[in-house]
Amino acid sequence: MSRKFSLITLGILAGLACVGQTPTFGIRVPIGGEATDLALDEPRGVLYIADFTASRIERMNLATFKLLAPLPVDPNPGSMSLSPDRLWLLVAHYDNPATGTATNNHLTLINLLNNTQQKLALPDPPLAVMFGADNQALVVTTKQFLLYNPVSNTANLLETIADFTAHTIPVADGTFPLDITTASVSRSGDGNTIFGVGGSGQAITFRYDVPSQTVNPGEIVISNGNLGPRVVSLNRNPIPPRSSRPTACSAWTATSRRFASSQRFAATSVRR
Repeated sequence: MSRKFSLITLGILAGLACVGQTPTFGIRVPIGGEATDLALDEPRGVLYIADFTASRIERMNLATFKLLAPLPVDPNPGSMSLSPDRLWLLVAHYDNPATGTATNNHLTLINLLNNTQQKLALPDPPLAVMFGADNQALVVTTKQFLLYNPVSNTANLLETIADFTAHTIPVADGTFPLDITTASVSRSGDGNTIFGVGGSGQAITFRYDVPSQTVNPGEIVISNGNLGPRVVSLNRNPIPPRSSRPTACSAWTATSRRFASSQRFAATSVRR
């Protein structure tokens, strides 16, 4: 994986495609590695960028678009999420070697007030993490849905998974990190719903209800084709009554894994 990733460009392209506008290029900010996830910290004026191949969390100043001093972390930061109280940044590290024993499947909890870190080992490769309104995080692994508590640094089982296939590493040059983790999650504006998509040979969707701490199947299942990188994003509205549901926009590559690939976009309403 040797390409540089232009984060702002990709974010604008995905956002405009979801609302049906003509894509335009924005400001390109090379990070020198492969980005897997973003976390926006508006009060601090910082965008956190998980750099999968550089073993660090990049920090970009939103006013100047300049990179600040990064936060060093363990290898393969594949997903991350900022807590609603802006105190915690949770990072998931992916490890599924083709040979030998995995030693790097864990979570790193970063305290953004003092930059201290806590770690929690996981039995399976983590695919995605997302904080809800209760200041706890949904953790999706290849075999489980977990609920992570940053205060106690513990994770409890919510549900088991039988549909996600874990990709082994290392991978061939030119492979996107999201080709490896094959999952993406996003939360609603009120933080009470987390919607996700994942899978390699097929793509399944799921919905996590934060107040009841329950995981439910989603409404899109893509069962054919060789899927490339994909991402899901919820609009920022609170979850309304069933008569007026928010929209989840998911995107995945259709023909090529290169930067200039054509892409498909699908939208679905989120049911309660």
